[in-house]
Amino acid sequence: MMKIIGQLKDVQAFSIEKGIELIHFKNNSILLNNEYLTEDAPYYSFSDNYIFLTKSDNSIIKYDFKKKIMLSHDDSYYPVGDTKNNEYLRSSDDEYDKNNNCFWGKTNIISKDTNKIIFTTKNKYTFWNSIWLGDNYIYTSPLNRGILNNLEIKTETTLWQYAITDLGAEKVSKILGVFGQTLVVACGYSRLVEMPNGNKVNAKLEKIIGLEVNSGHLLYETDHYLINRETHFLGSGLNTNWVFNDEETIIHAILDDYLSFDTQTGKITALNIREMAQEKGINGLQSSSIEENKIGFRAFDDQLGGFQAVIGIFNTQTLKIEDHYTYADARKEGAYFKPGQPIISGKKIYALDSKNTLHILERE
Repeated sequence: MMKIIGQLKDVQAFSIEKGIELIHFKNNSILLNNEYLTEDAPYYSFSDNYIFLTKSDNSIIKYDFKKKIMLSHDDSYYPVGDTKNNEYLRSSDDEYDKNNNCFWGKTNIISKDTNKIIFTTKNKYTFWNSIWLGDNYIYTSPLNRGILNNLEIKTETTLWQYAITDLGAEKVSKILGVFGQTLVVACGYSRLVEMPNGNKVNAKLEKIIGLEVNSGHLLYETDHYLINRETHFLGSGLNTNWVFNDEETIIHAILDDYLSFDTQTGKITALNIREMAQEKGINGLQSSSIEENKIGFRAFDDQLGGFQAVIGIFNTQTLKIEDHYTYADARKEGAYFKPGQPIISGKKIYALDSKNTLHILERE
């Protein structure tokens, strides 16, 4: 059973990292493990044992959450992640484009050893470049171009490029990551699909490709799966539903059906869980997070109509919907659970709704 143990109002965002519970309120205050850490932090990021806090004057401080002390941070950069050989830093700033009369958000990846910028990405409004930072490589796809690049960090050279347009794809939807020696990428494309009434529509779909990390050689591509010998195509937007545990090569997704994808072979195993959901009075399941064999999902409640007022857990071992919770006041509040909700952490489940209320539940 899932029971509600708390509801916090005016929450802008939250993060659960290494057992650390950080809640970021709309007034820029931060609650860390039930203690207020600061009242002036519009932005924050995690790295190793630190939380980096960007204040309203753009100065940066860092908090050591193991020693529970605040430290100064002289650089204008903050870490995005550590690798086996180097630590990389990131800075962000806006750049005005006179020709297009707009601002570009510019992100720099910086080598801490040399303090040199080794990669720069620009993001115009919400149209993001795809970028994935690995141990020794940066995999990127430039904005609105059907090309994948592999940049070696040490030498600052491009090792290979791959044109996804050769596969009929139009764009890189998301770089899912590196699994073993395979770079896995979700790509968007269009295809004429026949509807039940016989009409054909130009549907936005996705395919997943696997590339050998050192050479860029294509290992596989897949755009469909089978249930009871019936073909189902991967729909656009599915890239946001793939979830996986660290160090594992099997990734999972729920978008009405449950999908298990082997990143080494490109094979998809699928299960229709719609009837199982209907028996519980819910529909439209979408996965958001995973912890061990528990997948968190949000869904619609049959009685509440168009409100995604349900969060729940699907067990990848038993292949059953293990539990779910319905926000009964969703219609009255005009609220729904946001995309990417819930997040599972041990026995706790966190879910932020569209009215900025954070729901905290516990599994018995």
